[in-house]
Amino acid sequence: MNRFQIAIKAAIQLGLKKTALFAFYQLGLRSGFLKLLTPTNTTTPKSEWLEPADAFQLTNPGKDRLAQLLGESLSAVVDEANTIVSGHFHQFSAQETVPIDLIPPPPLTHWTQINDNPATGEDIKFTWEAARFGWVFPLGRAYILTKEDKYAAAFWQQAEIFLAANPPNIGPNWASGQEVALRILAFTFALQVFNNAESTTLQRRQSLLGAIAEHARRIPPTILYARAQNNNHLVTEAVGLYTAGCLLPNHPQAARWRKLGWRWFNWACLHQIEPDGTYVQHSMNYHRLLLQAALWMDAQTRKGNQTLPEPVRDRLAAATSWLYTNYDKNSGRVPNLGHNDGAHILPLAAGKFGDYRPTIQAASCTFLGGPVLSPGPWDETTLWIGLNPYVRSLPRYTPSPGVLRLDNPESDSWASLRAVHYKDRFAQADQLHVELWWQGLNIACDAGTYRYTAPPPWNNALARTGVHNTVMVDNQEQMLRAGRFLWLDWAQAKVITRDAHTITAQHDGYKRLDGIHQRSLINGNIGEWQIVDTFLPARGTSVDAQYEYVLHWLLPDLPWHFEDGILICETPHGHFSLQICILTNEKSVPLPLQIIRAGEVVYGPTADLPTYGWISPTYASKNAGLSIRAVFQAPIPTRISSVWRLDL
Repeated sequence: MNRFQIAIKAAIQLGLKKTALFAFYQLGLRSGFLKLLTPTNTTTPKSEWLEPADAFQLTNPGKDRLAQLLGESLSAVVDEANTIVSGHFHQFSAQETVPIDLIPPPPLTHWTQINDNPATGEDIKFTWEAARFGWVFPLGRAYILTKEDKYAAAFWQQAEIFLAANPPNIGPNWASGQEVALRILAFTFALQVFNNAESTTLQRRQSLLGAIAEHARRIPPTILYARAQNNNHLVTEAVGLYTAGCLLPNHPQAARWRKLGWRWFNWACLHQIEPDGTYVQHSMNYHRLLLQAALWMDAQTRKGNQTLPEPVRDRLAAATSWLYTNYDKNSGRVPNLGHNDGAHILPLAAGKFGDYRPTIQAASCTFLGGPVLSPGPWDETTLWIGLNPYVRSLPRYTPSPGVLRLDNPESDSWASLRAVHYKDRFAQADQLHVELWWQGLNIACDAGTYRYTAPPPWNNALARTGVHNTVMVDNQEQMLRAGRFLWLDWAQAKVITRDAHTITAQHDGYKRLDGIHQRSLINGNIGEWQIVDTFLPARGTSVDAQYEYVLHWLLPDLPWHFEDGILICETPHGHFSLQICILTNEKSVPLPLQIIRAGEVVYGPTADLPTYGWISPTYASKNAGLSIRAVFQAPIPTRISSVWRLDL
């Protein structure tokens, strides 16, 4: 399809309203109108405009309580803060650190002239990440614990570098309203925590308050872009605006900022969260971002003696239940579904980036009426938002019907099946993807994201069908990929049957090939899981043509070997096995396997598969994994069985 045909199809499938909003944004961008609305020649605000409110958004838990809660993790908090003082931070929450670089490369131009061109492979997220100032949260926690001024001084030093190198509306750090909004939250946190620090001078406070006002002025002119996207951009920009309006009540624009923030946050919750708690972006990481933004918003409304509307709280309660239903109780992790850009906008608890328990606990106390987890270091976030995680009231949690999950308590394992009926834009072509977890180890996993923008083949390559735990037919995606983030001709799934031991669902992404993909997730004997893939004729009659099927499973990078054609993998908990067969009326026939590790075929027929055998735990990071592929030809109908057996 040519670009014009894709544009017409996108307008029809995405809806005329979103298309019109995006078109108006592009018109404003290209005509220079947005440049006029976001001038670089700012005026000096009156001092009374920058008088901050008495009530800040968060609640300082205090040194003693924080130290008691952190326990052995206290030293890790201080160590991370010391790393930041030295000028380095964990970019995208990765294990490795990089220098904090807040000076964008020259020449600096107005933000409307910034070109994020995927063809060049230049990824603007590397410029944005340090400038989000997410690293101020570890500094603030270390300052509370030690009262050492070096942590406050490190923030102020970097803030002055940023403000000097990034004048209002000039350079890439002003190109996204969401990035601007996230800095408002970080700057507000810094003002609160470092308020009485020795290095916090009146001049520095006034300079930062003025910067917050400039940041808030930047968001409204492009709020229509966030509305066109209808995703996390709208949520965070609304929270940023509301925060600035509350922080600077005497500013002439404060009432407008609060009104816009309140309106679009509540609208976003009602239009982005389904009644069952599913989030519009179909991404675990963005689901957490939504709840973290909502926690901040709820905390500041309580400070102002306001309450979020009950319908909004109901949707946020459903989103909390959905996330809790999806989490692994051993590790606190969740399946790495959908886009993962490394965002962690409220990192106020011990634990790694992949531990979702702090957000789950805080959201359950906020929107479900009580904690769903037992006490632990994950309670810190709840204290920061001003609630008590130790009040053991009965939460109004009910398992989300939007999660297709089976548990096997006897083997301490669980599995989930992804089957979604899409109503809006989503991230990845992963219908009928299956996850399998065993004693906290994700043994059948999602590859994640790695990079949105990079030279081929890494230009958002892990969004494709082939790298997910599902079946691809004739080397075709489940739906039409029309851009880095755009899928059209959506493959729609529906649940056929569901009980305590079996979930069966199907999707219609291959009806253009006269086929329907149906998958059953079966919780069989103790320690045994079976996944049966059935391809049925879309028109009800058999199809004579032969099709190429590729069944894919992604495993961690584990020691492996074969025994009688069965793949055996060793883990710290023991071994598990995987056997893949074609099922016929008479017998099951084992299929030969191909194994790819880190883009290299290590077993089976050689092939050029550079994006297979990788696992990306966070943005811009990828680790070796094992892609297991069974490639074969068969007509429709056909059936394939994958049997996992866990060593008990």
